[in-house]
Amino acid sequence: MKISKEIVEIKDIFHGVVPLIFTIMAEKQILPMYWPIIKDALVDDGGIQDHRIKEGLMVVLSSRCENSYCFVSHSYFLYGLGFTVKTIKSLVDELKFPNQVDDNEKWSLVLKWSFLVGRTSVGPSGATIDSSKFIRELINSDEYRHVFKIYTVIDMLNRFSEFYSEEIRVEKEAMFHDSSAKLRLPIPELSKYYEKVLQSEVNAERPVVAICSYCKNIRDTEGKWHALETVLPSLERDSTFSHGVCPDCYKKTMNEID
Repeated sequence: MKISKEIVEIKDIFHGVVPLIFTIMAEKQILPMYWPIIKDALVDDGGIQDHRIKEGLMVVLSSRCENSYCFVSHSYFLYGLGFTVKTIKSLVDELKFPNQVDDNEKWSLVLKWSFLVGRTSVGPSGATIDSSKFIRELINSDEYRHVFKIYTVIDMLNRFSEFYSEEIRVEKEAMFHDSSAKLRLPIPELSKYYEKVLQSEVNAERPVVAICSYCKNIRDTEGKWHALETVLPSLERDSTFSHGVCPDCYKKTMNEID
C-alpha cells in the first residue's frame, strides 16, 4: 500500500509515528486538504522559534475543546520538551509560562488574551474589545502571524476531534506508548486532570474568576467587577475561569425579558 506524502511528512515531524487524529483524517480523505495548514503552523520557525511556546499556546487553546485528545497530545509534547506534568498544569491553571521560557512574562500575557480569542468581548463603555489588538501590541509582526496560524490550526483540530470523538481515544494512541514506558506515565495523569479540572464548572480547590457572559468583565475574588483589559495582565495565580453575569448585565437582561 502506497503511503501518502502527508503521512511521510507527519512521521518525519512526529519522530516516526502518526498521531491518531491524522490517521482518522486520512481515512476520511480530508488530510490532504488540511495538512498543509497544520504543517505550516508546526514547522514555521520564522515567527516563533521556541517550540515550548508553540506547544504552550496549543495546550491552552486545546483546553477549550470538549475532547481531551487535543489537550493531552500537546501536553505530551510539552513533556517531551522538558516540562513536568506539574508545570503543564500550572501553565493551564494560571495562563502563565514558567521561568524556563524566554520572555515568559510577554508570552504569559499573550496566553491570557489568546484564551479569549474568538469570543465577543464588550468593555464597560460599550465598545467591543478586540483581543487581537492587545496581542499585536505585545509581539512583533512575524510572531503575530505565527500566533494566528496556531489559533487557526487548534480551532480546526478541536472541531475535528469533537466531531469524531468516538473514534479518537487517547488510550489507542501509539505515540503515547514508547517501548521504555518512560513517557507513558504522564498520560493517565493528564487525562484525569483534564476531566477533573478543565471540564468542571467549579473547582473548590482554586479561586474562581468569573467572566460575565454578556460584557466579558471579570469578577475578582472579592466580588468586584473590572473591565477585561485592565484585569488580564494581573490575574491572580491559581485562578480558574467560570461563567457569570455581572449586576449591570443581569439588570439589563431582566428588563429586556420584562
